[in-house]
Amino acid sequence: MKTWLPWVLGGCLIGSVEAASFSPAPTTNDLNNPHKGFMLWGTDYADGAPNNYYGATIYHIYMPWREVEVADQVFDWGRFETNHLLPILNDHPNATFVLRPVADYPDGQNSGITLFYTGGELTRDFPAFLTNAPLSIPVYFYSSCDGDGPGITPDWNHPAMITQLVQFVQAFAQRYDGDPRITAVQVGLLGLWGEWHQSGCDNRAPSNAVKIAVRDAYAAAFTNTPLQTRYPGNPDAVGVEFGFHEDYFPSFTAPCIYGFPDCSDDGPWSMDYCYKNVTTGSVDNWKSNPISGESPNTNQKRTWSNNWNNVMTVLRDYHFSFLGPAGGHQWNGNQAKLNPMKRLLGYNYHLARVDWPDVIALGHAFPISIALTNSGAAPCYHPFALEVALCATNGNPVWRETMSYDLRQLLSDQQAEISGFFAITNVAPGTYSLRVGILDPRTGEPGVRIQSAGEDGSRRIAIGDAVVNDPWLTDTDGDGLPDGWEYQFFGGFTNAQPEVDSDGDGQSNWEHFISGTDPTNPASFFSVAAIGVDPNLTIQISTVTNRRYWLQRSDALVVPVWSNLGVGFEGTGVPVAVPDPDGGASAFYRAAVAPIP
Repeated sequence: MKTWLPWVLGGCLIGSVEAASFSPAPTTNDLNNPHKGFMLWGTDYADGAPNNYYGATIYHIYMPWREVEVADQVFDWGRFETNHLLPILNDHPNATFVLRPVADYPDGQNSGITLFYTGGELTRDFPAFLTNAPLSIPVYFYSSCDGDGPGITPDWNHPAMITQLVQFVQAFAQRYDGDPRITAVQVGLLGLWGEWHQSGCDNRAPSNAVKIAVRDAYAAAFTNTPLQTRYPGNPDAVGVEFGFHEDYFPSFTAPCIYGFPDCSDDGPWSMDYCYKNVTTGSVDNWKSNPISGESPNTNQKRTWSNNWNNVMTVLRDYHFSFLGPAGGHQWNGNQAKLNPMKRLLGYNYHLARVDWPDVIALGHAFPISIALTNSGAAPCYHPFALEVALCATNGNPVWRETMSYDLRQLLSDQQAEISGFFAITNVAPGTYSLRVGILDPRTGEPGVRIQSAGEDGSRRIAIGDAVVNDPWLTDTDGDGLPDGWEYQFFGGFTNAQPEVDSDGDGQSNWEHFISGTDPTNPASFFSVAAIGVDPNLTIQISTVTNRRYWLQRSDALVVPVWSNLGVGFEGTGVPVAVPDPDGGASAFYRAAVAPIP
């Protein structure tokens, strides 16, 4: 007996496949990206918006304790947002916020933070219930603390006060930790302006015990939103990875080698001094939490343009992400210098290279590799996702996936090689545009703009064309075996040779494809399974679904004359018995199989 395999194969396309690679040109566009750049004063925005000459998107909001905790453990976060956040978001939906809780803001009335206070006592920034029974926390009135005032300082060191401070931090985090609108939380609460000092009234300063309790409460409660404190001081920054907000930039930031006005680098007010002498472990805190600063004095503001090269050096060396709310960006006319400064601050991404197969088989994994650079001074500190998409001619994605890479790992002046494998389903075969974007977690859409040419209207970068094929109708390497079959059994469309017997069962890979059997299993092959003679002569053929079978008989093999037994039939997945009522004492049989189109 002999099996007969007719060469029946149709509907396959012949072609070739190559890996595509593209490196879009870098750009230096003025991109107003989230959580970086310049920061504006926003606490009293409802009373008048600040000038925004340079496309700032971050707003600094002081959060008066008295506004949000209206009674012991009763918080009105909605009122706070209505008063301070929503007026900005209504005008600028892409705005983000740096929040700093404050309990003692000297001369708060003239700063604008008392805009929404009710009930008088405009110098009091903490809740009144703290001073009432049963807490009865003492307070101290001052007209001037080294020229700053008037104001009211609560007794930071009272045991009940420590409990209240910690409870506030926990409630604050429960509301805002992980909120994608929040660029950073400045730990605040303690001291003048929430800067953890009482300069000029040092006898009223918070003790180290209070600082440690509040510090640890912030570190434990905020596990997603970036945190900042004023100084890399002790105990302010000991044992935590807080970022820092340098509010006398650049005078107290770096060594006094640049000629910055009023420079000091030899005491605990100096960031560089603290890095070198106080909390040496804080020097790399920028890798996980942002560094920022502001320039309150006129001569400091002028350094942004008058001493631009040195300011840029300090921004890069100390890995700043944003500047403000006070600074040179409060003056118009310095776009030529401040726009590059805004690009340098924080992250700045460019697609150095994208590799992908220019032919993609539906339902089968294919690779994409992206080389992404960060030329900014710092990483991002938020969970941005890198997305790849196939888009129709109108730019709308028909398929999109995110790469499994945390962009927060990509530090300044580094390049990451990011690879992923994806499978596409439910997409019509055709040619699509491969595009890359970075998703803004606030919207889930591309909103973090990339410094690469080819940006479309949805803030994706167009990379090149990709052809999506139905692998069962495609023979990319032209070997007679459909891509889908080679993927199924060999993991790739070039991994099988049609004439090779891969499993040693006597049938080639091509014959296995025709018969629908498994070319990797020696027990799976096309055959006449059995011949029975009692009570009638039957020939049993092993079958699979989606194949058509025929049986032929010849009375001799020397000069065979083959005749069909019945008509062809479709396989069922189990052996099928075909009767031969005319079978004689001597007969030879052969079976034929072909794929069903």
